[in-house]
Amino acid sequence: MLDADHFSQVNNKHGHDTGDDVLKTIAKHISAVTEGGKAYRYRGEEFAIVFPNLEADVAVRASGEKPEEVMKRANELLYQAKEDGRNRVYCEAEEADE
Repeated sequence: MLDADHFSQVNNKHGHDTGDDVLKTIAKHISAVTEGGKAYRYRGEEFAIVFPNLEADVAVRASGEKPEEVMKRANELLYQAKEDGRNRVYCEAEEADE
């Protein structure tokens, strides 16, 4: 998950048409992702990049888990990163073996 920080300022200062152009430019850049990833606009200025066949540390779908649950966890990490100062990458902590 990723989003454009302070995007509302673009809309407020330059208008929604310019904001749409900015979102299209962002989408163009993130759609160039490699390793089999596919970029999607999630909502507003948020985007998701899904890697269906790649092992990762961020919001990996557990067996039987609904896709909506994975997206919720990823979105929570995104907002935690924003609260902690933006321009950060947050991953899920691995569960400790007990």
